[in-house]
Amino acid sequence: MPYETVFEISWQTFPWPVLIVGATGFVLGAVVLALRFCRSSRSWRVVGIALMIMGLFWCLKQVLDHYRLTQALARQQTQVVEGHVSNYEFRMHDGHGFESFFVNGAGFHYSDFVPSGGYHQPASQGGVIREGLLVRLHYLGNTILRVEIAREP
Repeated sequence: MPYETVFEISWQTFPWPVLIVGATGFVLGAVVLALRFCRSSRSWRVVGIALMIMGLFWCLKQVLDHYRLTQALARQQTQVVEGHVSNYEFRMHDGHGFESFFVNGAGFHYSDFVPSGGYHQPASQGGVIREGLLVRLHYLGNTILRVEIAREP
């Protein structure tokens, strides 16, 4: 059966919004350090430096994770599962969709709200995964790197 690729992580640009968390931490740390000069407390300097370091590490981790995932797919170092989508569940929480499902015993879950470089688009937001659909998924852990859907010849 021929498959059509409908999502691949390498088609996506880097998910820049995930860096907002790290950038916010870095900026808060810089503000704390700047305001610390108005106060003589050493603990404020430690807090400011810690926030800046955590912000930088968060950003670096996101960039390295995206690179690792795209390289794993390019080198075909992923797990692959093929079959029909089963036990599909969709839940709404605070206006955001959460999906979970199984394909041949492999379970997946994601949300449009939780930052991810992999496939994370629920059906309510135009996603393609539905109960009974014949798919082939390339993944690492719970991160879906490629979604292929069976097409009738």
